[in-house]
Amino acid sequence: MSKQGFNIEVTGVEELRGKLNDPQLVKGPLRDVVFHATGIGKKAAKGYIDGGTGVAVVSIRSKVRGMSGEVYSLIKAPRAKSIEEGRKPGETVPLMALVRWMTGRVRSFSPTAEEWSAAARAQAAIKKGGAKGKRFIEQGHAKVTGEMPRLLREMADKVRARWGK
Repeated sequence: MSKQGFNIEVTGVEELRGKLNDPQLVKGPLRDVVFHATGIGKKAAKGYIDGGTGVAVVSIRSKVRGMSGEVYSLIKAPRAKSIEEGRKPGETVPLMALVRWMTGRVRSFSPTAEEWSAAARAQAAIKKGGAKGKRFIEQGHAKVTGEMPRLLREMADKVRARWGK
């Protein structure tokens, strides 16, 4: 399964370790940067998805391994892509998916005639004019990119305070 998401990776760590007397100068503080950046990306991605059933929001995950982190969605890649990029005019959204999105219900239920009608109107509007994407992955990545200078400054301050470097 391909995932919709982005990676955060620290490169050049081995080269940096080779220049330092204490390799711990790199390991702890840089891992903290990756951990915090990943958390920022996850929170931002969740913040850019609103409405609907909430499934997309709870699908956002993050993980950190060594000097790299990842923020991604567990929902199937085609669905995540449609949320990220939107829908082009001419695309037909499944009617039941719209009913679920509009009512916020995902479990088995019997929609009312009003709910079917409202979903059919939304389906026609999306088919005619498309739908704007949430850009939750793009915005999450941008948030991390914007926060990296601050995170790196804080890391440098911690290294100076802890090791007097």
